[in-house]
Amino acid sequence: MNQYTWTYLGDSGYSEVVGLYHSSKSGHLMIYVGKKVMVVDFNVRDSKTYSFFINDELCEVQLERKDLQMFYHFKINKDADTPRNKARKKTAKKHIKQSLIFFALIILAVILTAFYFNSKINQTSATAAEIINPAHTIGKIDIKIENEKQVITYFFVANQRNYNTKTTISETNKNVLDNTFPINSGDEFVIEYDAFNPKINRILFDKPSEKQLAIYLEKTLTQHAKLNPALEKKMMLCQLDIAYKLNGMTALADFYYQKSSPTDNPKHNRNTYQRLTRGLPFKKKVEQECW
Repeated sequence: MNQYTWTYLGDSGYSEVVGLYHSSKSGHLMIYVGKKVMVVDFNVRDSKTYSFFINDELCEVQLERKDLQMFYHFKINKDADTPRNKARKKTAKKHIKQSLIFFALIILAVILTAFYFNSKINQTSATAAEIINPAHTIGKIDIKIENEKQVITYFFVANQRNYNTKTTISETNKNVLDNTFPINSGDEFVIEYDAFNPKINRILFDKPSEKQLAIYLEKTLTQHAKLNPALEKKMMLCQLDIAYKLNGMTALADFYYQKSSPTDNPKHNRNTYQRLTRGLPFKKKVEQECW
């Protein structure tokens, strides 16, 4: 297990410890600032850069693979277009640049509006039986209130064309509840569509993208750490990795809702969590891989 720490020094003497755990065996990685987990990633074997904010300062942890060795670097990104970096730039063209940014945002809004109205729109999602020639891609969701109902619209690209599909929460309620985690605008899930007619499509809420899965893992790890402060971070990360390999998103939900009562959450609660963690497959794997 590779472990590194750096000290971030901010304004007026403010400081934070930035730490990294990276398993040379499994490739699992975690980056934290103080007591807050910032990044969780799995099977990291090659060079990669992770960005996150400490207050309003954009920071980066860089992994650099050289032959068989991995090198780790922490730096403050002073070149990115962030509010802090803008404040560092003292130039007579400040107001001109701000005006250009303002007009650029207006143009972007016009382009996005045109994209929305010119994209393919389906009022209801398809069923699995309607998709004769299944193909898959990643789509993003947007949630709005229309006619006092919560409506999900998901966007995706297929055959070099843009598509979006509207579906009400009630129509997809079962899938959303099976996923268990709250959904938000911008979340990413697998979209299944007919390769010859992408207008026939459906969203698979039980299959988050790799990016979305990392978000759920981070939320679950934060919740698990909050409820079990005595456990070491690397032990918690190992437990979640084993649980996900055994039962996928269902296992993550059991960990996330481990203190919930069966009445509050019939599907995932303290009983399902105990059945998972006290079960022989889970206990055996933990003994083999986590100690």
